[in-house]
Amino acid sequence: MVDGDLRAVAAALGPKCDALSGSSILVTGAGGFLPSYVVLAVAWMNRNVLAKPCKILALQRTAPDAGSRIAAVANDPNVTVLVQSVTDPLPRGVSAQFIVHAASPASPKAYLARPFDAIDANVWGTRMLLDCAREWQSRSVLFFSSSEPYGSPPPEQIPTPETYAGQVDPLGVRAPYTETKRMGETLCATYARAYGVPARVVRPFHTYGPAVQLDDGRIMGEFLRQRLNGQAIEAKSDGRGIRSFCYVGDATAGFMAALLSDCVGEAFNIGDDREPVTIRQLAHIIAEIESPHVPVHLATAPQTGHLTGTPDEVKPDLQKAARMLGYHPQTSLREGIQRTLRWFREQAPH
Repeated sequence: MVDGDLRAVAAALGPKCDALSGSSILVTGAGGFLPSYVVLAVAWMNRNVLAKPCKILALQRTAPDAGSRIAAVANDPNVTVLVQSVTDPLPRGVSAQFIVHAASPASPKAYLARPFDAIDANVWGTRMLLDCAREWQSRSVLFFSSSEPYGSPPPEQIPTPETYAGQVDPLGVRAPYTETKRMGETLCATYARAYGVPARVVRPFHTYGPAVQLDDGRIMGEFLRQRLNGQAIEAKSDGRGIRSFCYVGDATAGFMAALLSDCVGEAFNIGDDREPVTIRQLAHIIAEIESPHVPVHLATAPQTGHLTGTPDEVKPDLQKAARMLGYHPQTSLREGIQRTLRWFREQAPH
């Protein structure tokens, strides 16, 4: 199933893949959900598309084990795993023509528990990698930002375009993530202007799919975990919030298109704008997508903890990504959910 996703990524990129032939790519946070798909996609291209393999440097804080998202390629001769923090100096002799910086706690539950990890990765890690790109004369740097710096946009800014500057509380509990993602973007734009570093930014919107984390407190993972366990779908809100969810294979094609583009200093929304749903609707889709159906329970108490400050409606404007990157998500919400559930069941011990 993942192999089919990777084939679709390469097909969406077409001749753009050739830029990776005979080159090297550094991916930070390689064990994370989104960057692991980048690693797997490039490894798939090495085996099936590229005339010469692209050397992959997969940086992550812990060594990959059998349960790692990149376990399938950890022993690939074209993959080198660097076990370290993104803020530590890279080993002598390491360099890369392409850099994908995605190391950071990503879920609210994680960055609320480890706020300084988010600050360090998004600020100091980003600056270190931009300095490396300048020294190495890298061909492209891609910084993974987020949709969260947009905050809760006013109705006239939904769908939200890249030109909307966002409005978030710099003193709020989510600020160590939202404000440092914003600072990471500023560093990329400044290095591009001051030094000609070919940096660009992607802002992912609510991505899910095979190997998505099921226990990090985010709504899609929570609902999928409950469905896989045969439990009732329980939301910790009244279900009125609106979200646009994007299947990871589609998102990865967008990330790679941005990396391999000539769009230096630009930021791109990467998501799916075709099927925005309320949390209530998502709960019912997952509860009823297969038999037997399970009940749905919605909360009535005020949101607390990592849910505090969540936006009311999140929907990307993808016109810029479509125009400049040729990005067009393909997988419907129901198809993506079915594929994700099937993948998790296939991984379960028999």
